[in-house]
Amino acid sequence: MSSSVSGEGGENTRIFLPQGAPLDPVPARSDPVGRRSVGRDADIPARVQRQGGLEPVHEAAGGTRLGPTAGGSTGLLGTKGGGRRVFRGSGLWRAQLRPATRRQLAVFLTPVVAHALALSLSAQDTVTVAADEVICGDCTITLDTVVTIGGLDGPGLEILRSTSEIAVDRQGRILITEGRVPQVYVFDATGSFLRTVGRAGEGPGEYAFISHVNAGPRYIHVFDMRRRTLLDYDFRPVRTDLVPVQVSYSWVAESDVIAFTADLPTRDAAGHPLHILRPSGEMSSHGGDESVYRGRNSSLAATSVAGNETTLWLVQYHPNRVVQWDVAGEPKVTRVFDRVVEEFDRHNPELWPGAANLGSMFDEHGLWIVWRAPESDWDPETSERPPERPMRTIVDSWVDLVDPSTGQTIARYRHDGFLKGFAPGSRYVFAYEESEAGVPYVHLMELTLHRGVPQP
Repeated sequence: MSSSVSGEGGENTRIFLPQGAPLDPVPARSDPVGRRSVGRDADIPARVQRQGGLEPVHEAAGGTRLGPTAGGSTGLLGTKGGGRRVFRGSGLWRAQLRPATRRQLAVFLTPVVAHALALSLSAQDTVTVAADEVICGDCTITLDTVVTIGGLDGPGLEILRSTSEIAVDRQGRILITEGRVPQVYVFDATGSFLRTVGRAGEGPGEYAFISHVNAGPRYIHVFDMRRRTLLDYDFRPVRTDLVPVQVSYSWVAESDVIAFTADLPTRDAAGHPLHILRPSGEMSSHGGDESVYRGRNSSLAATSVAGNETTLWLVQYHPNRVVQWDVAGEPKVTRVFDRVVEEFDRHNPELWPGAANLGSMFDEHGLWIVWRAPESDWDPETSERPPERPMRTIVDSWVDLVDPSTGQTIARYRHDGFLKGFAPGSRYVFAYEESEAGVPYVHLMELTLHRGVPQP
């Protein structure tokens, strides 16, 4: 079933930028701080390029870009009509700034299409995938630190804890939150502290318990267990919308439509795993058959969301399940992959820390998933726990690059540290660590896929 609540209309200008990119011009196919880009588009499996109705249609410096399939829908999160069109899958693409009339904007989940959603997934639609095998033998993943924030003393560093979360806006500013602190701490792209945003309270720009932050082209989205607050890029409140639940993961489209997962305790949203919230405040909820999306030990609040303008992937915290949604029209589930990974599956998820998927991101290479599993010497009954034993010595962190058309593992990387997931609004992975003296640090790191280098 689906439900919808009407709201105001949208804006007339869209900025097309890769996630995490600044507004200032940067060299083609480079990231916000001018580091080398990820591998060329020739490295991308053809089936990944076709995913979600996309195919190579635009030639540009550095390789082929993805665009709308000829004669097909551009997707309800994109634009349609005349003129040049560039869509992104969180890749390193150049900015396009152009006006668009309201009728040129594909309307995402208007009340016309937000009607009953019939889900008829049969047994063959859920595929069990042997995901231990890496199918690209000469693909290697590396992580390179872009910026580190931390230290014993300094402005803004009090926000750094093992429970802190990080987002990156389109100007490259780093936004750090910790649920018990009713403020957003803002750092520049070099890690220098700039300011705090917000305070405790009930009014506009005031927060109770900040659970999640993400950033789109025009707005910063702040969820605080009661509502979503839209901030402009000067951090001024634009509007607030009732979202009375903890939101931990989301994905933001170029239209600033945001998709998130949660168990929303409202009449129209209860029982639906996927929720779509427009900048106008209009919200719709989708997918009423809970058994398809939730495993016994899974929580919708901990199901990450990644995608592009036509396809979303929901990656469960546990079990190791990936659910693909087609959002080119009315949202519907098209595939479910149960990924079998021995290192993930051999741990009891009910015993801390357990194995878990911690975040996901989609780009031109495929679907990236950050996950963890306990170290081989970890004993849930006898091993020391934090703060006596650092998290980086308790869990192994992994990054899998997944073919979204099959659920298979293209490449895999093991990190000797405590990866927490992806920084929303960017393609960066972030990690938390403490020195032997207990001094906290967070690291933003860039993923790079190399071809022609055999896996170790």
